[in-house]
Amino acid sequence: MSTTKQMRKYNGILRPYQLDGVADVRKSLAVGPTLLVSPTGAGKTDMAAVIAEGYRSVLFVAHRRELLSQAAVPMGAHVVRMSIQSALRYGPKETQCLIIDEAHRSRANTYQLLIEKYATATRLGLTATPLRTDGQGLCDAFSQLVRVSSMKELVASGHLVPYIPFGPSDEALAHLARLKTMKKRRGEFDLSALAELVNTPRLVGQVVSEYQEKARDRRAIVFGVNVEHSMALEKVFLQRNIRAVHIDGRASLKDRDAALAKVASGEIEVLCNVNLFTEGWDCPAISCVIMARPTASLTLYLQCVGRGMRPDLSSGKSDLLILDHAGNMARHGMPDEDREWSLETREQRERREREIAELKRIYALGFESLEQYRLERQRLDETTYTGRQVTRIFNCTDGSISLFLRSFGIKTINGKKENGRYPKQPVDMLRAQLDQTYSREECNRKLVGITGVKQISLGNWLRRHGTQPQMKRGNFYRFLKSDIDNIAETYTNTYSKNECASLLSIFSKDDITRYLSHYGIYPIKFGHRHVRFQRAEIDKFYRAEQDRVKSGQNVLSPTEYISTLEAAKLYSLSRSRIWGLAKQHDIKPIRPNRAAQTTPAYYPRVELDKVIRRHNEHLRQGKRFADS
Repeated sequence: MSTTKQMRKYNGILRPYQLDGVADVRKSLAVGPTLLVSPTGAGKTDMAAVIAEGYRSVLFVAHRRELLSQAAVPMGAHVVRMSIQSALRYGPKETQCLIIDEAHRSRANTYQLLIEKYATATRLGLTATPLRTDGQGLCDAFSQLVRVSSMKELVASGHLVPYIPFGPSDEALAHLARLKTMKKRRGEFDLSALAELVNTPRLVGQVVSEYQEKARDRRAIVFGVNVEHSMALEKVFLQRNIRAVHIDGRASLKDRDAALAKVASGEIEVLCNVNLFTEGWDCPAISCVIMARPTASLTLYLQCVGRGMRPDLSSGKSDLLILDHAGNMARHGMPDEDREWSLETREQRERREREIAELKRIYALGFESLEQYRLERQRLDETTYTGRQVTRIFNCTDGSISLFLRSFGIKTINGKKENGRYPKQPVDMLRAQLDQTYSREECNRKLVGITGVKQISLGNWLRRHGTQPQMKRGNFYRFLKSDIDNIAETYTNTYSKNECASLLSIFSKDDITRYLSHYGIYPIKFGHRHVRFQRAEIDKFYRAEQDRVKSGQNVLSPTEYISTLEAAKLYSLSRSRIWGLAKQHDIKPIRPNRAAQTTPAYYPRVELDKVIRRHNEHLRQGKRFADS
């Protein structure tokens, strides 16, 4: 039968959009494997039945047995209908056309084996949601995508019923806030953690209470997280005299069919399940969908809502009530939102979306082509920096970089195409200056531990060392690296007078300079009134002093110094007289330990000897020494 005659044959059976969809799919199949995308309730199986008449042999594979008997258009004897498991085991050796229902599952291993088995057959996929939770695309199984109608169009034409949405309560929303930090596995929330979150007496009770309040006269389907959650929901429904039943995969086909028949007849009001009836089952009498399980899968969300979108004239159904206790509408949007479907992976799709957004931004800036934008971008990259680049250069936060650069007179270029960029030349000059200087914090880290100066007084301390800030803008100070490094090196390689006195343990800091000068060790002037000694010289002198102490010698050189006690014995004078003569002639003593006043003072031997000799000479001549 020709295509035109076929279309006439089904003109009264298929809807107009279905007829157009069949024609589009046939054209697409001539190009390559095709995925037909249409909302739940659009009649994808009917369209597939008409397309199948164009082939001598057809294998129709469905995920569930209920899908095999949904077509309003009868399939001919040349169409073999099987489940995926049966097709792999007992399917025909070859077929001219392979039709896969719920084709978003075609990335699964079983479907990949089926596609390999019938690699030469014309391949058609059917789905309402060409998405996978793990982000993998369907481009490996199909090369073409044909979209037939949308949920909004089907609602407007009366082929689907409108919906009335209700979201979760404020209490439930607060409880579901933990979903933001919940771990995911293959793009979906961890089921054990999810069940622990929602399977609580209070949340389960709220599900039942809202049904009683808003949908008591409606037949409903409830989607739970796991079997325990679904059974807990069934229990509360029954306790409140609501005819409910829970069905899971453990039920026999006979029991399942009997329960579904009771739901269709109205004998059972609420059907509780987990993932058993998300696909492949339709009951037009269902006029309330209760989402008791949160999901990160847009596919699962749309499939669940789709269970109640079909109209039912026998029951007078006019709309669908959606009771969303899981926040899925806020997470994924309304069911009839316009969505762009593709065969791409999530990464490919996100990359394409970024490229489209970039093109929109380019055109909004006034560029006429991508090439013009690239040339201008190249010019800007050569002459300017972006805000993010200067933030990395100067190690500032995004909020402070503008104020930081403004303090040095560097402002952004305010042109429409250059907005938010900084001229490169002054930024590079500032960067070079900063590379040659230290901030106050860096000076603190480098000097405080070495010099012992307090952090709060470091600025004044550096000024006393002759180091002035090279860059000063308000509270912003920076010092030359060479100056700071020189100070750090000097303090590392030298001792202060206090450090020398502490190390040698014989003199106070006031005497140490005079004492060391007798041994040819002279200080270096450093900064303003800062006297320091070379570390190498002091260490060498310290080791020599230690050797003299170990050998029993006086710490002070006997040829250079003499104590008051030794002088009194030598010159037959009292110690007080020795002390008075030294003081009268301004001969200053040196005490090995100034803190201990009982320690004898030491005087330079030559100077003291000269004064005492003159004193003795005057005594022999009968003169007063003070008058001489």
